[in-house]
Amino acid sequence: MPKEFSYTIEEVSQLLKVSKLTLYDMVKKGDIPVFRVGRQMRIDTRNLDVYIKNHKTKQTANFSPFVPVFSGNNPNTIIISGQDMVLDILCKYIEKNSVYDGLVHTQEV
Repeated sequence: MPKEFSYTIEEVSQLLKVSKLTLYDMVKKGDIPVFRVGRQMRIDTRNLDVYIKNHKTKQTANFSPFVPVFSGNNPNTIIISGQDMVLDILCKYIEKNSVYDGLVHTQEV
């Protein structure tokens, strides 16, 4: 079977597991280049590969989503930094159920 040289919007939306509307928005913003065959938009496989390669996140071996940072001289104060609802829930849980005196929850910019 020959390798595909281009995909339709529907095929790419299924490959990336996003809606066709999301993909049309990406095309409109210029994130993914397209060409037309008649009225149908097509995405070249090389352009799709470049898009995927450029949007991969870099993972480090030492990555930890939660790294406690102790504040000042008091080891019973902890700082949690991030923008996740789970962190908010964690902060409330720690405040109610732990030995930590105070909890500072900051949001990274």
